[in-house]
Amino acid sequence: MKGFEISYRNTTQRVGVEDELLTFLLHATGDNAMLYVWSTDYDQQLNRVWHNNSPVASDELIRIRVIDLEEEAISVPVKEVKSEHIRRPSELEAFRNLENLLKEKGLL
Repeated sequence: MKGFEISYRNTTQRVGVEDELLTFLLHATGDNAMLYVWSTDYDQQLNRVWHNNSPVASDELIRIRVIDLEEEAISVPVKEVKSEHIRRPSELEAFRNLENLLKEKGLL
C-alpha cells in the first residue's frame, strides 16, 4: 500500500493510507506553530491521529516522504477516535440510488 514516512524531532512514523483520507495540518497562531496529522477511515468510521498538535519551532525540519508500505510496518497512532463521518457515495452511486428511487415511485 502507499503510505507516508514522517520524520520529525528524531522520530519517524510510517502512516499507511489505503482507502483513507490523510491530512497534514501545520497550524500557526502568533509565535506558536503546531503539527497535526490524522487519517479518516470512512468504512470503519475511525480517525487515527499521529501528531496531536505537536509544537513546531522556527527552522525546524519536518520531512514527509511517499513510500510503499506493508501493513505490519505501519506505526501505531497516538490515538484512535470513533468518527461520526459517513462515507459519501460516489457520483455513480448517487445516480444509481436516484434512478432506483425514481423507478420505485413509477417516475421512470
